Amino acid sequence: TVCGRVKDSYLPDLIALQDSWEQLRRSNRTITLQNLIELGHMHEVLVGKWLFYAETGLKIDPLWSLVAKGVHSGVLPALSAKVSPTGEYGGDKDTSHVVCIYNEDFTDIDSVMELESAIRKIGIKSQLFYKPDIFTYLGIYRNNEWGLRPSVYTSVFDIISGCSKMVSYNSDLTFGSSPN
Repeated sequence: TVCGRVKDSYLPDLIALQDSWEQLRRSNRTITLQNLIELGHMHEVLVGKWLFYAETGLKIDPLWSLVAKGVHSGVLPALSAKVSPTGEYGGDKDTSHVVCIYNEDFTDIDSVMELESAIRKIGIKSQLFYKPDIFTYLGIYRNNEWGLRPSVYTSVFDIISGCSKMVSYNSDLTFGSSPN
């Protein structure tokens, strides 16, 4: 299930992105998140998502309802959101879903954090992971050969303090505007 809006102009040129990725890999340069940010800007592939997992039935249904209503009403400053069917991530016996809540630019830290805060305000307390879509498009997952973490942020809600505890795995990066 998907809810939200998709910009008419958002049709990434994935072939050009793949070509640039292959050139980078063949260049023998060290592959870093900064390289991926540069590729993202170059090819306008900047969408990212906060995601969380929930069990089917009594857990996923109310959580997805909160997200869908939040996106539809504009309470969540999100581009869109989706929930996976069961079995997609762990085989046929997997009963968990992944919910993805998208924003337009993974390099805009303010909007990434604004979305995380809004997700918390609608009542989602699950552990959240933030992943730029460019990782998916380039086939970069956990335990990859470059040692990159596909989730660049993690947010854990602390019930006692009522606040999120954020971890950034790439604090030394420059997330500003694209290089000219």
